[in-house]
Amino acid sequence: VLDILAGPEGSDPREITALHGGIVAFTANDGRHGRQVWISDGTSAGTGRLTQLFEAAPESSGCDPRDLTVFNGVLYFSADDGLIGRELWAVGAGDSYQAVREDGSTFSLGSGIPGGVRLVRDIQPGQAGSDPSHLTVFTPERALNPGDEVPSLYFFANFALWRSDGTTDGTKRAFGSTGAELDVGESKLVAFSGALYVAARPASGALASSFARRTRPARTVFQGFAIDDVDGEEGEYLLHLAASKGVIVLSTSERGSILEVPGSLHDINARLEGVGYVARKGMVGEDAINVTVTDPHGASSTHLVKVMITAVNDAPVVRFNHTALPSFAQAENGWEVQLGSSILIEDDCDEAPPSASEGAAVHKLHLHLSAGAGALIKLERVDSIEVISEGESAFEVLAALADLNEWLGTVRVIAPEECRAGQGECPHFITLSVVVNDNGGYGHGGAKETRASIELAVRP
Repeated sequence: VLDILAGPEGSDPREITALHGGIVAFTANDGRHGRQVWISDGTSAGTGRLTQLFEAAPESSGCDPRDLTVFNGVLYFSADDGLIGRELWAVGAGDSYQAVREDGSTFSLGSGIPGGVRLVRDIQPGQAGSDPSHLTVFTPERALNPGDEVPSLYFFANFALWRSDGTTDGTKRAFGSTGAELDVGESKLVAFSGALYVAARPASGALASSFARRTRPARTVFQGFAIDDVDGEEGEYLLHLAASKGVIVLSTSERGSILEVPGSLHDINARLEGVGYVARKGMVGEDAINVTVTDPHGASSTHLVKVMITAVNDAPVVRFNHTALPSFAQAENGWEVQLGSSILIEDDCDEAPPSASEGAAVHKLHLHLSAGAGALIKLERVDSIEVISEGESAFEVLAALADLNEWLGTVRVIAPEECRAGQGECPHFITLSVVVNDNGGYGHGGAKETRASIELAVRP
């Protein structure tokens, strides 16, 4: 029909779904827009993209549409637009669709006025998404709620059963009360003899909270989640957050190991969109954010959001104490200065928890120090400092962080010969260059290196 992606890889068409009148929809990746929804009438001129979601970057994977399902002449699917996570979307109207060919021209298939791509409902506010799946068109013979004995689109979202008539307001939990709410997990929907069968268990509490859990190799983790109440959203709720190994950060810049957030569900979810977790210094391993929500009637539900803290090696930091920087002057120091407290090296190797260092060799950093403009450097020989190389104006050493900082204060820098002999032009500044390599440091990421320099003044 059409070679969508030329070459041996191909566009990998999936989920071919019959629409009407010899028209089919499917998903494909043309190599430029990522995986999108396509439509075809069986001809090359009648084959094109229906969606153009999440395709800004050339390497984008597209919106990755799944579960293509036709309901009332409209194509429904779950997709991730890169902004709100995976949610329920629709395209088309009255069996009519508008698509885009590879050359950018547009065409329509079907009768009537075609409908564009639209979000049916953002079920879980924030970037995590509710992950709708198992889209199934079904008409119940007997329904729990009066008036529900009509064809509807049923699906799972946030591990619960939902139904939709295709509108935002008509997309809601399949069960209107907490007592009938079910935790459906990942089971399949099966329509049989006028009923929809699903493997499930009773819901655990009055409030259904959904969380996206993610492990990242960093000390700071940001991931939004939302609170939902199937009994309604009126009145004031109380959200209680607690963590033991880190602090919780809200989008309103509130932070602490224990936080309490009162307000309506809408206000609480707005503040949770940027919720974050920052591990305390030296903490590694698993932690959990304890989330407890209390509704206006006093009913509460508690969930744990697990967080895995993985140490990441950061580059060393070289700090210059400008108030303590020495300067060269013949009358004051005979053109020779001692570094003293002018340079401090910091590294996260001192963040390793005690258990990680017991019985292990002391971690050592590699330091290279050099002076420009012909200045000389003199070292103090001590057992804790391993000298790798030494010249008149530069040296390399290997030492533990604490020993290195203590020893740096004893290093002496001597002004160039032109200054000391009073012959030739004496420079106004001498550049001192520092290179620190942590040799792998603490955590993942490999060795990190930092380069820095400072100018020491030369006064007549």
